[in-house]
Amino acid sequence: MEPETVSPSPASAVPLHHVGNPFSRVLGGFAALASGELINKLIAAVVSIYLARTLEVAGFGLIGFATALATYFVLAVDLGLDFLATREIARRPQLAGAYARRIIAIRLAAALAATVLYVALAAAIPNDPAARLTIALYGLLFIPYALTPKGVLLGLERRRPWAAAQVVGQLVFGVGCVAIVSGPADTWRVPAVQTVADLAQGIVVLFALLPVLRAGGQIGQSLLGTVRQALPFAWAQGMRILGYNFDVLLIYFVLGDAANGAYLAAYKIVLLFLGFGALYSMTLLPAVARHYPNDLAALPRFVGNSLALTGAIVIPAAVGVAVLAEQAVVLTAGPGYEAAVLPLRILMATVAVTVLGGAFRNVLIGCNRQRDDLWLVTAAAVFNVALNVLVTPRFGLGGAAVVTVCSELVVLVGGWWLVSRVVGPPPVVRSLLPAVAATGLMALVLVALLLFLAWPLAAVVAGAIYLVTFTLLGGVREALRGVRER
Repeated sequence: MEPETVSPSPASAVPLHHVGNPFSRVLGGFAALASGELINKLIAAVVSIYLARTLEVAGFGLIGFATALATYFVLAVDLGLDFLATREIARRPQLAGAYARRIIAIRLAAALAATVLYVALAAAIPNDPAARLTIALYGLLFIPYALTPKGVLLGLERRRPWAAAQVVGQLVFGVGCVAIVSGPADTWRVPAVQTVADLAQGIVVLFALLPVLRAGGQIGQSLLGTVRQALPFAWAQGMRILGYNFDVLLIYFVLGDAANGAYLAAYKIVLLFLGFGALYSMTLLPAVARHYPNDLAALPRFVGNSLALTGAIVIPAAVGVAVLAEQAVVLTAGPGYEAAVLPLRILMATVAVTVLGGAFRNVLIGCNRQRDDLWLVTAAAVFNVALNVLVTPRFGLGGAAVVTVCSELVVLVGGWWLVSRVVGPPPVVRSLLPAVAATGLMALVLVALLLFLAWPLAAVVAGAIYLVTFTLLGGVREALRGVRER
């Protein structure tokens, strides 16, 4: 069913020239989220290092498998409602209370069903009783998730409460893990602590939404109608999740706990960077939804500005970490995770490809072309699964990493093509050329410096060379173009 097309009312359809510089507003929103996310990621990194060393490689792999499996059931609880709420509330903020109440009601019902099904599946997985218990306990996460309608906050562009909620949740998780997880035998305690942490996060979100929950407003459609409207978002999310973690499930069953633990050690570093890319997407979508369906001619320039800014950050970061992959694995996971080095080198390309491709996906969703986005991510997920089945059992962790990069390239190239058909081709080459050229020089310098300098010093020198080269090539001017334009 084609999602409802919303015709903005005079109150919500704000002409572009009346809102100043929307791109500056996007950056301001990203800065608000990123400040909290930086704290969140630092805590998460410390906790991940602690768990990787405490649970050892097999226990860490089991936790990763259980998390990946539970993610599919979380999707059945989410139902795409956060994406729907973000877009619709950005256009009609007066309906925020109605959407918040409806999302919680729908998700609670879905969470109860998901919990029963997940626990039954966990009990049937062929493994020892302790491992099955650990996997089953992740079914406790679904109720707290149902009580966390973050899409309402993001649609209202109230990003600080969501950032604060994430920090609170991560702090509770970190303190709990350090307090009661002391060895591989305590693996089952990790999901119990995660449940308490997610509940704390949900309480912060609900507290921030109390005035909204008490407000009036009617959506004007049935609960089933809302679910149907959100299903394309849910399907697209499911396909993205399939593309992200099917390799984790396959590695667990084909190569075992230890291989999965090594692969996840690499993936944890990748996710550290992808998290900031996801935050940028959260701030980009409301801006597209609110301002640009009425001014399609401005979209190519807007996308170009976004690519220039994000490319200036993610391209050198991805290449730099790939060069320093061995040092990054030792620093984060410690001994016993040497097998993570090769997949990390390859997977870091996913950071740049995914973040850049996100700009095209947000344009499609913001302009009510979610069906195009749905088919795009479905094609990428099918490609990912089919190629993983053929490649991973034969080529191991490196093969799985290559498949991930290839499937993300499908999204990037396909997103560019679809956006070009809708609004015209964005200036991709002009936007990214300074970052690509400066990163190439940086990588060569970094490899040479590592022959006779300690890696931290080599990284600082290479980073400085990148900044100088990027500036001389006009990259700073191009990256800031969107902020300066009116």
